[in-house]
Amino acid sequence: MSVATRHLIIATCGLGMLLLGGCAGKPVAPPKVPLYERLGGEETLVALSLQVSRDDRLAEMVNRRGERFFRMRLHDHLCIAASGPCEPVGTETFQREFALGETEARTLRRVMAEELERLEVQSPEAQELLRVSGLPN
Repeated sequence: MSVATRHLIIATCGLGMLLLGGCAGKPVAPPKVPLYERLGGEETLVALSLQVSRDDRLAEMVNRRGERFFRMRLHDHLCIAASGPCEPVGTETFQREFALGETEARTLRRVMAEELERLEVQSPEAQELLRVSGLPN
């Protein structure tokens, strides 16, 4: 074996070990699962929107535009906030569209928190949805 061949083999092996060694030390993070999927997807958001729209504490808010419209808009708002496969239907935010004052927005958030618990949504995901919903504490 010639000296040049020997140097080429050593260089190739060295480069291979360097590349493999460099990759082995860096852990690869698993892809982040969107909140929408962690919540349970469409089924959970539909159930949540339905139950929230039926709560007596929100009757006045719901009746401003009708229960079906409220439910659809709340679903869309939460779906977008949770990075779900939803398309916004308008430019107004949910809070502006329903003219939610601070007190109503807090009540809505409280009702959502209660319904998420009833639906047995895991606490970290429930808290994250409440946070990204934009509703005040």
